[in-house]
Amino acid sequence: KTLLASLEPEELQRRLEGVTLEAITDNTITDPSDLSMELELIRHRGYGEDREEYLIGCRCVAMPIHDRNGSVVAAMSVSVPTPRFNPKLERVIHTELRRSILDLEERLGAADRAEAGDPADS
Repeated sequence: KTLLASLEPEELQRRLEGVTLEAITDNTITDPSDLSMELELIRHRGYGEDREEYLIGCRCVAMPIHDRNGSVVAAMSVSVPTPRFNPKLERVIHTELRRSILDLEERLGAADRAEAGDPADS
């Protein structure tokens, strides 16, 4: 979802055209308008979450990785067993994942992003 959220609207529409969103778990987003709202939320806050949408018992936080041009070229995520996922661990994941991504982006030549701050800090 984090990678989908980075696509231009026309490209996103092209990729989803004719696609049926199949339920993998009871939490899987299968309604296109629900997916659109979720992608908008990801764009706004700067990270995506998987709340047992792919695997029951597993939560995930994902953040985009930008190149020197500001384009999203990949995403990095952390997965945790749902029983261990709590607000304290979530804060640690966000902090460390953001730190790792900023370091990687700097290595990719996107150092200006680190200086400008991260949208997830808002």
